[in-house]
Amino acid sequence: MLVEELEASTSIIPSIDPMIEEIKEAQQLDAVCQEVQNLIIKGWPTYKTDAHTAVHPYWDVKGHLTESKGLLLYDQRLVIPSNLRLKLLDRIHQAHQGIVKCQARARRAIWWPGMSKQIKEMVQGCRQCRINSPTPVEPLQPSTLPSKPWIKLGADLFEFQKKNYLLVVDYHSRYIEVRRLDSLSSAFTVDKVKSIFSTHGIPEVVISDNGPQFSSREFQQS
Repeated sequence: MLVEELEASTSIIPSIDPMIEEIKEAQQLDAVCQEVQNLIIKGWPTYKTDAHTAVHPYWDVKGHLTESKGLLLYDQRLVIPSNLRLKLLDRIHQAHQGIVKCQARARRAIWWPGMSKQIKEMVQGCRQCRINSPTPVEPLQPSTLPSKPWIKLGADLFEFQKKNYLLVVDYHSRYIEVRRLDSLSSAFTVDKVKSIFSTHGIPEVVISDNGPQFSSREFQQS
């Protein structure tokens, strides 16, 4: 388990926890962590340029950084030194839960500059995560409204109470025409379409679901 699900805070994780001790020792050996802790105790300079370049990634979040019981914390989360980050990334990622869940799990307890970006890159580069992730759904694209009626039509077949029907919709006015189909053959469907066109005129475009009746030679030549 990732340090009791990585809910890292000295108030809720005992200091004897081996992972906490490992992180604490790593912080003590890490020059950047030590410099940040010194700045917390002694005070940050007025200007970022006056601080050592190694601590610049911590500058914008300095108000969240504290020191408690020898541990460097970001709010109630442990600051992870550079030499332990790959190890923690591996533990966060071991269940292959995807970017959002991995980031949420990490944010419960640990922090370092650029952590969320590294988690995202790690998951995106994982073959198992790509297999587990759902296929994205293409967003629906709104159709362009024609300038006048009966230029662009939609056509489809549907069944109601065990009977088949042809539905034609005008994209401009939303006016509909419905014809009952005694047969689902292409020839019979074309005859019904022609009867509608003879009343209202021939449109420039007909949009269909490419069913066999609409993709047949009879319909294409109608």
